[in-house]
Amino acid sequence: MGYIGNQQTEGFSSIPAKQDLTGATGTSLTLTHAVASAEGIDLFINNVRQEPTTAYSIAGDGVTVTLTGSVVASDDIYVVYNSLALQTTVPPDASVSTAKIINSAVTKAKIGTTELDLATIKDSTGTNTAMTIDSDGVVKITQNPCFFITGNNGAHITASPVVFATTIIDTRSGVDLANNRYIVPVAGRWQFHVQLGIVATTGTGNCYPIIRRTPSGGSAEDLGYSYFNPVNATGVTSYTHIDVDAIADCAVGDVITVPFSQVTSTYYNGASECRFFGYFLG
Repeated sequence: MGYIGNQQTEGFSSIPAKQDLTGATGTSLTLTHAVASAEGIDLFINNVRQEPTTAYSIAGDGVTVTLTGSVVASDDIYVVYNSLALQTTVPPDASVSTAKIINSAVTKAKIGTTELDLATIKDSTGTNTAMTIDSDGVVKITQNPCFFITGNNGAHITASPVVFATTIIDTRSGVDLANNRYIVPVAGRWQFHVQLGIVATTGTGNCYPIIRRTPSGGSAEDLGYSYFNPVNATGVTSYTHIDVDAIADCAVGDVITVPFSQVTSTYYNGASECRFFGYFLG
């Protein structure tokens, strides 16, 4: 049989069965389904149909029936819903998009579990792998910025800032070997560390290796330094190993260098004795 309008697909309607209210007492009944008016139900008491709006009315909540008279527990009471249809449509597979889901509607409780089984987490574009979790629970954050650079000329020098010639790691291309510096690629909290092998030939051969941050258009700030002042007889060579650590909140474009202030001291610019590295904390 033809009809006017859009054809329903996989859509079905059903009217709830009658509701048995036998056992109620007094002048009030409670429905299990809300209705808009007294005409939305047929109310029967002892198999006698009651007149809507005269024998009973529906309160504003749609579920409270107020009777003109009073009922007792032995009365046979039931209602038949005649204006309520419950939609039982089953959405077709792959038909629900994210645009149809209310923001924040999907919660851990709605998922029905306290665990999410994920092996890979990608960035917001879905292109780059940001994190992986292997079967042993080892988490690898592959895109976090870090760098590691070393010296390599095998000589005792005094050049400042400290000379770095070899890049071991540079995940975000912040290393600038031509100027012996690192340029911060991601804003946030960073940790830096420098290691130097120091040689002093006199008792006044003190030195100050420094980790320095210079913001774009701002004043330089010394984040950390170490002081070495050999106490020995003139002409006696002193050797030491100096480490400097610093944690700082950095902006994109901040320049990190390692100035070397000294008096007759040198540092050995080998790959094992001259090292500088840093990594993004978050």
